Amino acid sequence: KKWHKMFNSDISAVRSMYESIWTVGMPMFSDLENRIQQTEVAGRTDGLHYGLSSEPDIWGFWNSLNEHQKSMPGNRAWLKHLLGDALIYASLDISAKFRQFLEDHKGEKSQKELLADAKRTLHLDWDKLNERLEKAYPEASLPDMVLLLNIVQYTTGEPVFVDWNVLKSTIDYLRSFNLLSASNQKVESIINEVMRKISEAK
Repeated sequence: KKWHKMFNSDISAVRSMYESIWTVGMPMFSDLENRIQQTEVAGRTDGLHYGLSSEPDIWGFWNSLNEHQKSMPGNRAWLKHLLGDALIYASLDISAKFRQFLEDHKGEKSQKELLADAKRTLHLDWDKLNERLEKAYPEASLPDMVLLLNIVQYTTGEPVFVDWNVLKSTIDYLRSFNLLSASNQKVESIINEVMRKISEAK
């Protein structure tokens, strides 16, 4: 939320923040600026997720890069993020859970309000799991940008939409790939394999 508010309010503030943590291997801000200002909308491929985070256009992202950009660690990390989002949402079947939530609460509020409630609940689910994730993967560290924006929050309670066992097995599967040192050709075979897994999960 804070990230998107920054994007929508003052692009120069976002540029300044990004450039303060920029390192070799990260894309230049000018490569991201247009997408940063786009709104992510269902049925389109705009924004940094090349669509919604639940259904990013992974090939659209990869094919938008030239050969040098494809080998940059920052772009490889972003690719892994997009693959992770797509596979985690598909494996957890969030869309079906949202539909069930809307059905279970039909008549209580408008469809739009119920959908907003479901999205808030999902965001809280991630907050409820952050401590578990840190304990399961103590070697993982948060990127500077995430720390700077204070995105990671901690909340107690059991998640509603997110099954911990499904989430962990999906993360473990994604961690079995080393995208950073793979050739561009190998990366494409990894994308194909993960995309097959996403299709099977849907």
